[in-house]
Amino acid sequence: MLNHMLKDLRLNRRGLLIFGSFYPLYMGFFGSRLSTPTIAAILGAFLYGIVPIIIFGREDRFKASGFGLSLPTTRREVIRSRYLLSWILMAVCYLAASVLMVVMPGGKLGLSNVFAVRTILISLTSMTLLFSTLMPLFVWLGMAGLMAFLVAIQVLGIVFMLLRFVVGRSVIAVVRALPRAITAAVDALGPAGAAAAVVALLVLINVISLAVSTRIFAKKEF
Repeated sequence: MLNHMLKDLRLNRRGLLIFGSFYPLYMGFFGSRLSTPTIAAILGAFLYGIVPIIIFGREDRFKASGFGLSLPTTRREVIRSRYLLSWILMAVCYLAASVLMVVMPGGKLGLSNVFAVRTILISLTSMTLLFSTLMPLFVWLGMAGLMAFLVAIQVLGIVFMLLRFVVGRSVIAVVRALPRAITAAVDALGPAGAAAAVVALLVLINVISLAVSTRIFAKKEF
């Protein structure tokens, strides 16, 4: 697994340098200008979640997946290494952006806001929901899976806008459901209890996503 991760890092070092630097810098500046870390947590999770997909998409673009499988490895090992590397990349981007939010001159967010248990759980949950959905699509359809995901988000946005006129519920109200659920969990279980419960649920979601991606990749032809 480590060899696969090192291979992906070496082959995609230029893309990692570009996207791995730009997104944290952007979110560090943008997030520092906000009065609440919730928006930065959700928007940042979207940007961090697509970094691994963009990186792995280079192999899909050059149709090199089949060549990689000709090496002494298994398809299960390839998918596992990509899930682990993806979370390492997302975690590094998240930590870098969070630190920049705090130290950025003129920033409005302090250390206690950015690294509060509630904010961290919102970020981890948002990244998990995005990545665990997007990765199986990418394994199945390649970069077309990312395009399909982005189109689906736009369609859902239009649907929610139409529903606002029918039932009075906007997209913002739906997005706020996640922070409210995390806040309710923290209030009910305390910071430690909420963190344990939410992390356990997120691990389960990632395991399910990994199993789906592994099954899709095992049946894929190159």
